[in-house]
Amino acid sequence: MQGLSFKTKDVFNYAFFPRVVPRVKGLLFTGFGYMAFLMAHLYAMVKLLPSNHPYLDSKNIGRFNVLNVVSEASRRLKFSRKHVDQIFVYFALLTAIVIVLLQILFLAYALLIVPFISPAMAFSWFDTPNPVNDLAFSILNDIFGIPDMFCSSFTLVCPANNPAVPSPFHNALHELFRFYSTALLLIGILIFLYFVFVVLLETVVTGIPFGQRMQHVWVPVRLVGAVGLLIPVNYGLNSGQYIALYAAKYGSNFATVGWTDFLDGIGDHAAFTGAGPLAGNPIGERYSLIAIPQVPDFTPVFEAMSYVHTCAYAYMAMTGQPPGGGAPYQVDQDYTAPGTGFMIRPYLVKHESAWTTGAAAFPVAVNPAIRQLITGPGAPTYTQAVGFYYGGDIVIRFGEYLLDAGNPVYKDDEGYVAPLCGDIRIPVVDLANVGTGAANGGSDFMLNFYYNTVLTMWFNDNELKQYARSMVASSSKHRVEVQNVCGSPALSGCGTIGFQTCGGNC
Repeated sequence: MQGLSFKTKDVFNYAFFPRVVPRVKGLLFTGFGYMAFLMAHLYAMVKLLPSNHPYLDSKNIGRFNVLNVVSEASRRLKFSRKHVDQIFVYFALLTAIVIVLLQILFLAYALLIVPFISPAMAFSWFDTPNPVNDLAFSILNDIFGIPDMFCSSFTLVCPANNPAVPSPFHNALHELFRFYSTALLLIGILIFLYFVFVVLLETVVTGIPFGQRMQHVWVPVRLVGAVGLLIPVNYGLNSGQYIALYAAKYGSNFATVGWTDFLDGIGDHAAFTGAGPLAGNPIGERYSLIAIPQVPDFTPVFEAMSYVHTCAYAYMAMTGQPPGGGAPYQVDQDYTAPGTGFMIRPYLVKHESAWTTGAAAFPVAVNPAIRQLITGPGAPTYTQAVGFYYGGDIVIRFGEYLLDAGNPVYKDDEGYVAPLCGDIRIPVVDLANVGTGAANGGSDFMLNFYYNTVLTMWFNDNELKQYARSMVASSSKHRVEVQNVCGSPALSGCGTIGFQTCGGNC
């Protein structure tokens, strides 16, 4: 500390006059010295400045400005054919300076003057006309779930149909952000306290404010700004994260406005006006720009049900009698009709376990039974089927349930039903709207559709039944005419091509 002296005036000025203007000037405007240094070297390349000129020495950066360099070059500029290169470089740099100044003026006009002249045009570059229909906003809203965040920036009020957020997932995500922001804030405070201690210690030792290692301008700004950006605010996000979200919002708005203006410019062309094929559609076929979901292939379901019908009719033709025994019966009813005692019937089956047969809190009523006979389309309903499987995949088994002296024969199979003709599994992927979504669409609607379609194809699809009869009859080595199938012409096919006439024992 020897050799250091402090005056009362210096201490007073440092404490009460923080020299804001000089600090801002030093922070923002010292960089123009490098621009002047670069221009001086460009002028020197075409001999507008001599090689030993002081402006070409890096030690003098900051001692001259752009106007000094231009003035010095203009004094040596000669308008002659021999100096065309000098004239070109001189006016090129001068034009660049004018363009930069005009851009600064236009930016100031757009940000400061236009809002007072026409408030409706204020910040229109960063405002999406239809934020509700903006896909980028929808994605950001679905991901982060910040209420009233991704909507119009000009109206300052989100529309009534703004998506209802946050959802339960968003609440959990916000808590994670809050935990993350708080943890970083604690680390930031420790670093902040460390730097405060170091700065105070170096100031005391060296007698220089902020010490010798610290940049006098940036240190307070960085320390305060760092802590401020880490403080959690609404919904667990800190200030830095909000800045990132708003940057994404206004950046998307800017891109949308630019793209809209581009399309409007194309649409104003004469080729896209009037009643021609391109009228009102400057970017081509509109449907080619939409990702249309691929329709699932229903062929495997139809193929599987063809196997099931053929298998069931083959078992019926092979046995010729109900499972309980007795004389062969005449087929005067559909072999898939309920209550007729045929061998193959559809069931809902499952293993007997605590979590599939016990009590449970579930959106629909659960069924603790291990087996349930399906007696027709909608019996049981798809919601009852979901409750039977406690929300698991629905499995429709086409097989036989047989008792011997009151005991099940197929003890090793789920529900004691042998899968003689196979299973149809219907995946259950979403239970959010189970029981109510069928009327509104979505995954619950598709679950209801697939379930009822399979049962309708079993009970009411005469084409599949006729196909099964034809396949079994054509492949069998024995006569099947012993079964009187003429009692039901609609099902037997008698009187049609390839079958006998109706009546008698055909």
